[in-house]
Amino acid sequence: MIDIETSVIKKVVDILRNRYGSGIYITDEAIINVPARFPTVCIREVSNTTLSRTKDENPENHCSVMYEVDVFSNLETDKKEQAKEIINEVDKVLLSIGFLRSFLEPVPNADTTIYRVKARYTAVVDKQYMIYKN
Repeated sequence: MIDIETSVIKKVVDILRNRYGSGIYITDEAIINVPARFPTVCIREVSNTTLSRTKDENPENHCSVMYEVDVFSNLETDKKEQAKEIINEVDKVLLSIGFLRSFLEPVPNADTTIYRVKARYTAVVDKQYMIYKN
């Protein structure tokens, strides 16, 4: 398996920590209900599949990866703006390293005091860890 998850997540974490310091909670584990703190960013690799059209005698030359990002904000006012600002920072990082955004939209939350936005990003990665737009 071609695995770039740690380096991709580190790039996003570094930018967000530089911008927001310790005031932002970042995790790579799925959040089922309510995050422990706010604002929260959940970034995780949700798919890593062998690109069969480039397979030869090597088990894997390229893989197709998908990352999912969820941003949660619970500000009394401007929660939508805060979430959009944060997802914008994540978007800049992932697009700059070669990913394409395939999905971005607000997601209803059971707790209506929380604003949540979800994005998905895809790319193709080779065994030398070069990222290509999918």
